[in-house]
Amino acid sequence: EHHANLIPWQQITREMDADLEFIPVDDVTGEILWDRLDTLMKLKPKMVAIAHVSNVLGSIAPLKEITAAAHAVGALVAVDGCQAVANMPVSIPDTGADFYAFSAHKMGGLFAGGGLWARADLLDAMAPIETGGDMIHSVRLRDADFTTGTQRFEAGTPDASGAVALAAACDLLDEFGREQIHAHEALMIERVIRELPEVLPDARILGPRDRTQRAGVVAFSSELIHAHDLAEILDRRGVAIRAGFHCAQPLHEQLELSSSARVSVAPYTTHEDLDALFVGLREARTVFEG
Repeated sequence: EHHANLIPWQQITREMDADLEFIPVDDVTGEILWDRLDTLMKLKPKMVAIAHVSNVLGSIAPLKEITAAAHAVGALVAVDGCQAVANMPVSIPDTGADFYAFSAHKMGGLFAGGGLWARADLLDAMAPIETGGDMIHSVRLRDADFTTGTQRFEAGTPDASGAVALAAACDLLDEFGREQIHAHEALMIERVIRELPEVLPDARILGPRDRTQRAGVVAFSSELIHAHDLAEILDRRGVAIRAGFHCAQPLHEQLELSSSARVSVAPYTTHEDLDALFVGLREARTVFEG
């Protein structure tokens, strides 16, 4: 999981003297071992938190199966959808999620914004997180009545510019069509997975090899070239990748990796972009092979 979907649960378990358990992953590819889910459900968890799409592995979680298993034991499901909503069609109610969060900048909006979808009955049962204007129904000297629904969680002056930008980003993604976006990115990812071992033979590709089980990213490691060195060489050629833990340090430690390099694709990624990537990888290999 991204640290954003781990550290808050660490804090909550400390505050509530609760336990935090984890679905194990494969030590080589990092893929989640979903067949272990039923064993964990026997612990009767209160909450199951999962990324719809891993920001490192690119793997797509089988949300319907997860939410069904969780609800069968009375657990709620919170989904980190940041890597999914811009890359593939998503019908949040169809996933079975109780909470579904996403960030605006991953969709082409502004930084610091985003959205949280939640079941209406859960919102009505929850206490406000922040207090201030617009989230109250009536106020007296010693107490107050709060509004219902989403409004009770919108204290103070809203981020109007961020909301307008997010709406524009949503319109743009709708114009592209998320089905078309997903299909295009799948083709780009398939080429990266196919040609990467030819260019960099020692590349260790993380996550599933099947493009239909992926969305948006391909992370890999190399014993020959450190990820940060690779990123610097590619940067000189105008090719941008990410290098490091990608805000998922425990995953890298499980895989015994100090870092990984991550290639991201988008609706505007072209084969010429990938050509430039592979030229840069060949150059890096030449440099480090001497």
